[in-house]
Amino acid sequence: KNIPSEVAITPKVKYAIVWQKDITDTKGNYLYGLTDLDHKTIIIRMGMPAKLTVETVLHEIIHAYDEEHKVGLTENQVLALEHLAPVLVKLNLFKL
Repeated sequence: KNIPSEVAITPKVKYAIVWQKDITDTKGNYLYGLTDLDHKTIIIRMGMPAKLTVETVLHEIIHAYDEEHKVGLTENQVLALEHLAPVLVKLNLFKL
């Protein structure tokens, strides 16, 4: 409930965070989250446990940041970085 409705990826680029009951990719696979680069939107599946929700939001923010800053991260690197979420919560850097 403390996840913002938008996040600034750069000083001039913001992505809306929206919630959706079901999210699927083009092959019909269910997803936890999705970053729509064209519409500057991060879509998060509703009803997930808090830890998974925070990790998913962070995962999708990393994808947006990667794209906007042309970092060139692989999916494995994004997956590794998403696990910072519980560490940040434990350090009280942001709250669930």
